[in-house]
Amino acid sequence: MGGRNRGWCAVAATALLTGVLVAPVAAAEAPEAEAVPVSAVGTGTMTDLGTLGGTSSDAVAINALGQVAGGANTADGAGHAFRWTASGGMQDLGTLAGMDNSFASGINDLGQVTGSSFKAGGAEHAFRWTVSGGMQDLGTLGGTASFGNAINALGQVTGNEGDGRPFRWTASGGLQDLGGFACTTCGGNAINALGQIAGRTRFTADGSKHAFRWTASGGLQDLGTLPGGTSSDALAINARGQIVGTADTASGAGHAFLWTP
Repeated sequence: MGGRNRGWCAVAATALLTGVLVAPVAAAEAPEAEAVPVSAVGTGTMTDLGTLGGTSSDAVAINALGQVAGGANTADGAGHAFRWTASGGMQDLGTLAGMDNSFASGINDLGQVTGSSFKAGGAEHAFRWTVSGGMQDLGTLGGTASFGNAINALGQVTGNEGDGRPFRWTASGGLQDLGGFACTTCGGNAINALGQIAGRTRFTADGSKHAFRWTASGGLQDLGTLPGGTSSDALAINARGQIVGTADTASGAGHAFLWTP
């Protein structure tokens, strides 16, 4: 996930209902096409979370308490990371020092947030935000860019360097290179409460991009591909270390997969 769309515009979706035609019977008119509903009308409520004074906002993560993280435009047109709570509404998380913009990518059940903060045309750094400490710069692995993609219950963060190398950040150890070779659309995508990480990397400099699992005891593990496929990407991991994602098949189509240790 090295490259992301940093526009904070909501994307409109259009639902298409397909009519069902009943064949005509002898000596009778064919009945009119009947629309088949996609689903029954629910009883839930859609709540507008607002903006930070601008025209648009984008929510991308939610925790078990219903707290939400994402990005929103400010009155001057900048994009800032936010945390929304039912009691406090939308809170501007600000930016790192010297940066103009920020965006939140993940939130844990403690309300801690990760994402990245950047200056247009300049550097971009991953951050961790906490209620007590505010926005903390997680640094880089030596380059000019890093991205925080997910955060676990311990406040550990995974993401990627600007060149796609995956990392894990901990309060005690800082930023740790998980190995693998640089590649676009690679990085650490998810982290569970045990600190195990799922993502995508290259295991050889010129090799295909494969899903991986990283553990403190076993390091970087290649999860391979589906039979006949050439690439895969791990997108989520649970407390048991099970991983899901997408992988190419022999025909080149992408299929969902479940990997179990």
